[in-house]
Amino acid sequence: MNLYEKIETKIKQENYLTFDKYMEMALYEPDYGYYDNPQTSLDPNNCDFITSPELTRLFGASIYNFFLKILKNHSYRNFTEFGAGSGKLAYDILCEDLDNNYITNYYIVEKSKKLINDQKRNLSNLPGSIYKKVKWVKDASDISSSFFLANEVFDAMPVKIFKVINNNYFEKVIRINNNTLIYDFIKAKTSFIQEIEKIQKNIGLSFPNNYESEISFKSEEFIVKNFKNKKDFIFLIIDYGYGQNEYYHIQKKQGNIQYYYKKNKVIDCLAFSGNVDISCNVDFSQIYKIFNNLNHNLVSYTTQKDFLIYCDILKQADQICDELKRNSVLKTLLFPTDMGETFKIMLVSNKTFRNSFDINDIRHKL
Repeated sequence: MNLYEKIETKIKQENYLTFDKYMEMALYEPDYGYYDNPQTSLDPNNCDFITSPELTRLFGASIYNFFLKILKNHSYRNFTEFGAGSGKLAYDILCEDLDNNYITNYYIVEKSKKLINDQKRNLSNLPGSIYKKVKWVKDASDISSSFFLANEVFDAMPVKIFKVINNNYFEKVIRINNNTLIYDFIKAKTSFIQEIEKIQKNIGLSFPNNYESEISFKSEEFIVKNFKNKKDFIFLIIDYGYGQNEYYHIQKKQGNIQYYYKKNKVIDCLAFSGNVDISCNVDFSQIYKIFNNLNHNLVSYTTQKDFLIYCDILKQADQICDELKRNSVLKTLLFPTDMGETFKIMLVSNKTFRNSFDINDIRHKL
């Protein structure tokens, strides 16, 4: 049975598949989803997308520098990474820790069997005593006293898609027509409508006719599962996205979701299910509110550019002798038109860090 047949079976059982359920299967279905697909590569030369760790070890070194700043006042010996990709970021961070040996355990929360195998293969190049620190877990609910990290994790969480049609709210679904997956819309359920109306109230605008966008309910599920009643932690979130006012801007009539197939941006993912990278900008206002409801504290919200500069990436970059390569890496990570301002950094903790970090804070945009 291939992925299409699995999706077809689900649709026949339920008459349709809501987009979030489709996205879950397309990305994460064991053996068939994008992240379990043998053809999916995270190699920068072959992949549909390039993450910062795959671009340069400077990214991991910068995060480790931030970890050291945290250790000045808080003793976190556990390091926990959600969605570790190829394992490159974990490798770079653990290499930075070789001399200090501050990290006791490096936990990786990963759902893809293929990626776990990739991570084990790549991390096995570490010295044996360091590799023993790496442990794979299903979730982080039982991990305490830890520095948590999620780099480009929330953007890959399934989203529901809504559309406004003649002042009514509809939900995007997938059906089958002549053995082909197609989009359709059904009337949105009351609970979904309430969330849409809540957003409009928050931003002080009403969505116009034919406006289409997304809401991630999986984000709340993930945060509550891993951080409800969590004590003694700090969580570093790195992802591309916006505060709610920008996310649901009236001009974004087609929403924030994007599809990449064989390195090219495409407008539809249904024809290539399991071979398409599906991702969506993160609503950081939503992330903040979820943590706030759990009585956790927003420590900082800033751009990747300001965060990496604070973490001494410019000093680290001096290690790259090739000036062209050095400038290219810094441009990609720091320039506003590249990752510098598109990517945001959110820092959350159960503790209060007052005036701890001299970083340009943009929480007013949340």
